[in-house]
Amino acid sequence: MFSFEAGEKKEYANLEKSGKKITYLLIFSIFSLCYLPSLAQYPAQKPVTAVVDYAIHGYLEWLPADYNQSPSKKYPLLIFLHGMKEIGNGSKEQLTRLLKWGPPKIISDKKFPLSFNVDNERLSFIVLSPQFISNARNFKLIDTLINYALIKYRIDPERIYLTGMSMGGGIAWLYAGAGKKFSQRLAGLYVVSGNTKSYPPNVRNIIAAHLPVKAMHNSGDSVVPASNSIDWVKNLNTHFPPIQPKAELTLFDENAHDAWTKSYDPAYKENGKNAYEWMLSHKRIGFNITNSVIRDSVSVSVK
Repeated sequence: MFSFEAGEKKEYANLEKSGKKITYLLIFSIFSLCYLPSLAQYPAQKPVTAVVDYAIHGYLEWLPADYNQSPSKKYPLLIFLHGMKEIGNGSKEQLTRLLKWGPPKIISDKKFPLSFNVDNERLSFIVLSPQFISNARNFKLIDTLINYALIKYRIDPERIYLTGMSMGGGIAWLYAGAGKKFSQRLAGLYVVSGNTKSYPPNVRNIIAAHLPVKAMHNSGDSVVPASNSIDWVKNLNTHFPPIQPKAELTLFDENAHDAWTKSYDPAYKENGKNAYEWMLSHKRIGFNITNSVIRDSVSVSVK
């Protein structure tokens, strides 16, 4: 029978341990390469110079971590509209102005989640942040941008969400209210400190499209009065017939104009959902909206 001397036994045991370590390292390395690429790298937000429309000559683009690895997959689209101080010519240099607030800043800080788990489905956004060359109060710009995005990117047409702050919030209201056919392109509208007043025709168009709406504002805003958001939500909910699902309003007990830092923060949640989870909880199928929660009363919360 073959046998080891004492020294040989110790050497064999050491070799066996080393072999196991190498095997474990190989298995971990293969697992990391195959399954954890999205954890290794946070997707870069890229400036894109392109004449999308007369008032949009550039935008910031952020694609999901698996976008290039999933050529047949379609993704939700989030369009963010900036405020007046971020106006620029769409050049690479001036697009950096958009990094100050909202989703572009959160992405730049690498704090925007790579995905969201909503209704047992894991979803990742394509985020496009256009830069306006002026205070262009023209709803057609947004329609042109959506058409452009649908051609250039793999977008789920049932999940297009529009959001904006201050001037951008006003433009978002204008687009959604411009006509039923425009509202029907959206699965959700999230407006922060929007600087556009509510008008009956706009209200009727949003109601006709059953567009989910959520407005955020500081109660003491001296730049854009909170009455803008209050009136939009009140008029949407008290019109006959009222909007379904009910429009929602959050008023923060603050005097500054900046309601967007808190509103867009992924860590800030209402009813268990942050801004992005609220959007993704709504989906447009044809001309109908599916949503996880439909409230039976006017939804207003003061924070």
